Amino acid sequence: MKKTLIAAAVAAAVAAPAANAGVVLYGKIHVSIDYLDAETSARCSGVSGSSTPGGGFNVCDRTSRIGFKGSEDLGNGLKAIWKMESAVNIADGGSAGGSWGSARNSYIGLAGDWGTFLYGRHDTPYKMAYYASGIDMLGDSFMDSNALYGHQEWRRDNAIAYVSPNWNGLTFAAAVIPAEGSPNPQDDSFADSYSLGVMYSNNGIKLSAGYEDTEGEVGEPSKNWMLGAGWSGNNFDISAVYVDQKVENTFDLDGYAVSAAYTWGNNKFIGTVGQSDWGTNDGLGYGVAVQHMFSKRTSAYLGYSESEMLFAHRTQTGASYDYRGVDSEAVSFGMIHKF
Repeated sequence: MKKTLIAAAVAAAVAAPAANAGVVLYGKIHVSIDYLDAETSARCSGVSGSSTPGGGFNVCDRTSRIGFKGSEDLGNGLKAIWKMESAVNIADGGSAGGSWGSARNSYIGLAGDWGTFLYGRHDTPYKMAYYASGIDMLGDSFMDSNALYGHQEWRRDNAIAYVSPNWNGLTFAAAVIPAEGSPNPQDDSFADSYSLGVMYSNNGIKLSAGYEDTEGEVGEPSKNWMLGAGWSGNNFDISAVYVDQKVENTFDLDGYAVSAAYTWGNNKFIGTVGQSDWGTNDGLGYGVAVQHMFSKRTSAYLGYSESEMLFAHRTQTGASYDYRGVDSEAVSFGMIHKF
């Protein structure tokens, strides 16, 4: 009997990968130990949440995630695609960085020589264009854009998106977002909000532009646009962005940032500086870090940042704001593993 059970278990283990050959398991674990010195209550640099005024030491999850994705060949150059990705808080399971199981990019769609069509929860084309500039050289860390200079970008629920093929380095994307659950209930059309992005990458040159109108979700005139450029070569990377984000009579942010990195062996030296101006407040934020690559999948970094600004974190609907930085300093040691 035992031999039969063992044989059955072995057969199931061998058969399972074949049955799920189109499914890919992937993810990232990113956790840091931070010391934050801030004038307001704060927890982890660049992460929402609150604790003891002045900050202090914290172990911070930085958008760790796990996901499944796959495709099925439907013939004639057409395939079905899908993804299910969720946040996994390694540090404390709930606060400061996303609850266990909260949805990230998750969708179903079709792809072919004509491009990709998908719908579900996904980064807006504006967000895609922003990151295509290469500006975030140590993503999700204490040097993230919202930590240093207050820029915000989103993934949207109910997104219906198209992404073009890559034409010699040029790609464009467009999405519409019906205002399901909008604070402005009279907006019930197919495209209450929309987002556009254009991205170019070739021979080390990166160019991008993004625009979105989110009035259908916010409930009042709301527009964001950005321009980005970057270059990579000879172990050196540099990128710059300009952003303009406005919610009528509520929120008005203009800002720019420059990031640069130099790779020397298994080490990368990274620096970012950003300037923001919103309303009657403005200021400067900067960060520096050194990252060591143990392998292609595992790295560690140590860095320092300082923010001498007052900026607001805008929610996806733009309905509320929480202040995240008043003359703050942070030291961060983090580890990243991708699988």
